[in-house]
Amino acid sequence: MKKKSILLAGYGPLDGSYFGLNLLTDKYILKRVHFETRNRAIRFIRNNLLLLVRHADYLFMEYLYEAPLLMISALKMCRLSNRRIVAVSHTALKAPRNIFLRFIYRMVYSSIDTIMFFSPKNLEESVTSGMVAPQKARLLGWGRNLDYIDSHFVVSDNSFFISTGRENRDVKILIDAFSKTNASLEIYVNKRNYNTGNNYSYLEEYVGKYPNIKIVFMEDTELTYEDLCQRTAEARCVVVPLIDKRVNYCVGLTSVVEAMALGKPIISSPNPYSPIDLEKEEIGFYASTVDEWMDAITRCTETKAHEMGCRARKLAGETYNIHTATTLLDHIFSSE
Repeated sequence: MKKKSILLAGYGPLDGSYFGLNLLTDKYILKRVHFETRNRAIRFIRNNLLLLVRHADYLFMEYLYEAPLLMISALKMCRLSNRRIVAVSHTALKAPRNIFLRFIYRMVYSSIDTIMFFSPKNLEESVTSGMVAPQKARLLGWGRNLDYIDSHFVVSDNSFFISTGRENRDVKILIDAFSKTNASLEIYVNKRNYNTGNNYSYLEEYVGKYPNIKIVFMEDTELTYEDLCQRTAEARCVVVPLIDKRVNYCVGLTSVVEAMALGKPIISSPNPYSPIDLEKEEIGFYASTVDEWMDAITRCTETKAHEMGCRARKLAGETYNIHTATTLLDHIFSSE
């Protein structure tokens, strides 16, 4: 039987590992299109043409970008193309106020055969807005490759807490809380996170200020993802502080599912868009204020953190892992 082909399109490395497509190469041929990043006009034309001329049975976008889909969406609307499109939306899809843009967005979204969401709340908002048909929306269980985690990292239980997230993080509240405790905290961050525009250069004034708080700027080191993952594997607890005003999607989810894969409890700012309820699953605590963070730090230190971590790992094995995502995608691609 001839293998179906999948065209991966986006700006990243596109190796297929993020959603486990690299694990399906025995069933599908993976092709790639890297979007142009230069000036807006060239980018728009080139990216649209690339998707039109590169043949594949499926077009898969790890992140839903509307602009590169405009031409192929117009062709599908006119029934001049039958290209199957699958995309992942990391946020809710809502109707723009501008009538013309609303028409464009509706055309693009209607041309996509399956739109997957990490967040049940983002999915619900997208359907309620009328921008996504209910039958096209799917919830995506996603997480780390547990086989890779188990074979590459040694898990231990030390006394320090760790923060490695760089997207919309409220690091200041962490410092305020930990500076009032004896618990040790390690923060790994970029001075600027260019994906989101977050600027953490203000943390320079806190380097060395508190003996129990270690701040490491990633630009100044040779630390890799593997190094950070190993350090996380050695921590007592993973902390995920979020900027409250920017919680409108699954921000922090990567840190949460990584902690779960490593069997670590989690303290996080509340995020109603997250598919995982830490306290309901008894794998962590929520904290909004400095006092709540201090209380959660104490509870994580004094309670049986190991048991919470075991429950986190069990949940990762059941739902939030790369094979869950791979199984869903395989079902979508093989059902046509």
